[in-house]
Amino acid sequence: MKKPRILYLSALPLGVGGIETHLLGLLEAVALQYETFLFAPAQSSFTKDALARKCQVSFWQVEKTGDIRAWFTLFFFLRKVRPDIVHVHDARAASILRPLAALFFNFPIINTVHLPPYYYQFEGKTARLRARVYSMVEKFLNRTMTTKIIYVGKHVYEEALALGYARLAQAELVENGIDLTPFRIDYTHRRKMLRTQTKTPLDMPVFVCVARLSSQKRQDVLLHAAAILKKNGMVFHLWLVGEGPERVALEHLSLELGLSDIVIFHGSRTDIPALLAASDVFVLLSDYEGRTLSVMEAQAAGLPCILSNVGDHPFMVQEGETGFIVPPRSPSAAAQAMQKMLTSVPQRIEMGEKAKKYAFTHFDKELQHKQSLNIYAALLEENGTIFSHSRE
Repeated sequence: MKKPRILYLSALPLGVGGIETHLLGLLEAVALQYETFLFAPAQSSFTKDALARKCQVSFWQVEKTGDIRAWFTLFFFLRKVRPDIVHVHDARAASILRPLAALFFNFPIINTVHLPPYYYQFEGKTARLRARVYSMVEKFLNRTMTTKIIYVGKHVYEEALALGYARLAQAELVENGIDLTPFRIDYTHRRKMLRTQTKTPLDMPVFVCVARLSSQKRQDVLLHAAAILKKNGMVFHLWLVGEGPERVALEHLSLELGLSDIVIFHGSRTDIPALLAASDVFVLLSDYEGRTLSVMEAQAAGLPCILSNVGDHPFMVQEGETGFIVPPRSPSAAAQAMQKMLTSVPQRIEMGEKAKKYAFTHFDKELQHKQSLNIYAALLEENGTIFSHSRE
């Protein structure tokens, strides 16, 4: 008997990031039970990782939602693969797939909402109108052309139900998890090595931010908060880990604020657990978020967190216990929380210990994967007659 087929669909140029980590974990979890396919504009590094998990990868070029060529190539790919379930992972791919499937195909569609399209920040006079249109389209497609909608964070899940973006029978809360294995390793030696390599004294407090260097993540707010701390006479270093379109602007801002002696731009790194272990406090001041993988990793590494009050951040950090929640776009509030971490070392250490314990209790990816497999199995059982077709 042939294995059921799952097609994972994305219009994103998959490379390195939260969605990519999520997808690779899923591919690994389902490899034994399902035949898997990926149709996406994946970069070579991600393609290699997906192939290693026994997934068949095909390149899908998508310029925009109205890209007619993308619609046609998806149509013919679906006819060729004849999937039993299609699991889509971004808004653009979902907006192309769902009308197409409603017209020509008959398979269950799962839409995982990592971040709703109506969350994105729009510029200009039409920003409000565009956000409104996005929310209306999403509500219509969710309620009429989607079998299951998976929300990876509690805040977005509860909001979607409250505002009618999804029906209760459709919506599933499957909270993101992480692989905790790397955080069980003792990085004491690597901490010393990284401190030496970066010319950071072992007793120097280090704030770290692991995130794409983009306007959403607001590393500019973090730099302004660091400038306030430095002006207040605080002694510390700040590590920014990640790449992105704002790197040059952020480097210039760091120079303008007189922070070049204490700020290090690490770029994209593959040794995140070790870098976190070499740091003392994690800071992320984003404008908007879902359920942030980097926050889970920081807590698993034993770091207290200072986070902006957006998305799932208030659910992930217990105020005053494992970190602090601050208003977004407020350098002064962030600086105040950061200064608390600097002036009370015993409290900082205790917060980190509590954060690690919380992470190992709540963030294990095995629970996430078990829930996803249960959803797949239920859909196959409910739609058993649909999947009796021959693929010979």
